[in-house]
Amino acid sequence: MKLLLISDGRPGHVHQSDGILAAIRKMSQPEVYRAHLEKRSWPPRRIRTAILASKNMRQILPTATSLKLAGLDVGSIPFKPDIIISTGGACLGASVMAAQVFNAVNIHSGSTRGFSDSDFSVVLHLNPSFSDRSNYIIGLKPSAIQPIPRAADQKSGLALLIGAPTSSHPFSKAEWSALVSWLEKTEFQLEILSSPRTPLAWTNDLLRVSSSNSARIMFRNFQSEGVGGVAEALASSMGVMVTADSNSMIAEAVAAQVPVVSLEPSSYGKVPDVEYNQLLRSNGWVETLKIEIISDEQIAKKIATCTPMTENHLDTLVKNLREKLPQLFGSL
Repeated sequence: MKLLLISDGRPGHVHQSDGILAAIRKMSQPEVYRAHLEKRSWPPRRIRTAILASKNMRQILPTATSLKLAGLDVGSIPFKPDIIISTGGACLGASVMAAQVFNAVNIHSGSTRGFSDSDFSVVLHLNPSFSDRSNYIIGLKPSAIQPIPRAADQKSGLALLIGAPTSSHPFSKAEWSALVSWLEKTEFQLEILSSPRTPLAWTNDLLRVSSSNSARIMFRNFQSEGVGGVAEALASSMGVMVTADSNSMIAEAVAAQVPVVSLEPSSYGKVPDVEYNQLLRSNGWVETLKIEIISDEQIAKKIATCTPMTENHLDTLVKNLREKLPQLFGSL
């Protein structure tokens, strides 16, 4: 089996594609090639997407033109893939064109954004309202995080995953100050991990706080250390706090089978993924806490009310892929 992973280079998207790959590796050991999209500034992405989303335009345009619009160099791909994996809007056109050129199965994580559902063999989506679509798998965003069993006496302290302000989660300066103030006085042992999007000002605050409180706070700065150690940090913690801007980070924490507290802004720039968040909360996997009222007491209370995921999310994805793609995975 040969597998093509199309990447836009965004870490959150890469992690989701790696999650799909991890599930497939539970069934087979494919030869993998990672194709990185060529960066294009013209025409604008929304126009390229609109062109490639139109089946009529894909029939009219020469294949080479469509591939160029998609940012995919098929000449560099060393084999004819059986499976194509992609995540994120920037990869939609490349996934559809690669599936067409190679007559391959394509699995996409995320919204299809103007493309037809029929352009994809399988779509992984977080919105339960799409569960009636025959080629959709609804659930936790895919993650390569494997639960690492730990006895209760092997767990200590908390992990804190830091993202960044976004249009949907516009954390204010006052809210960030409230978090920093709590870090300076909390009695919890903490392991803090930043992300590629974490602002420099936030990173500097975390460096300062961790340096002056090194006995109880360890800070893994993504800018200098990368993403190493995330799975171990999650597994060894009594609970995980995540800034609510990143569904991918929340999914990784849930997948680690530990209590998860989502740190929320006081107001939202736009309505977040309401149904998905309700799914996480209704299962008891995630509790929410307004970042402006964070305290040791509030954190302990929220962690105590969580019910961590018990099933291995990768095993669930394997089961779903076998059901959706029996011609590839049914007998494995």
